[in-house]
Amino acid sequence: MATASPLIGKKIVVQEPNCITAILLDRAITKAGCMLLYVSKDSLETAEIVRHVRPDLVLVDLDQSEAEGNCSSALPAAESPACLVVITAEPGDCAQERARSLGASGYLCKPFSVESVVPTLERAMLVCRNSALRGHRRYNA
Repeated sequence: MATASPLIGKKIVVQEPNCITAILLDRAITKAGCMLLYVSKDSLETAEIVRHVRPDLVLVDLDQSEAEGNCSSALPAAESPACLVVITAEPGDCAQERARSLGASGYLCKPFSVESVVPTLERAMLVCRNSALRGHRRYNA
């Protein structure tokens, strides 16, 4: 028996400066039954949106946030229960470790396929849910 996706009905905010990537994420997210609440190009704007709409999941372009010098401010606030997935163009263990150190439960490396988005987000949501069951605010994947 198939298990329902942990993404159905989840509210998602995306911080992604590239329009094409944002469109691909939008298609994958809405097809999975999620509500894409907002797409932002700016990390400070994303932080403000996260504080106000309290999404279930936040996707943050790590490279853009770091280029703006606002990496930590773009991430969900410590009191936010949002699950964090980092998007980056930097492949490899170093970037994944940096994502983990920021509290990310998932990681998408550009270029990514539309087909890889949903499984990555599902895994991240499961990691966050399992972490919450163990009493942790956020789990580093």
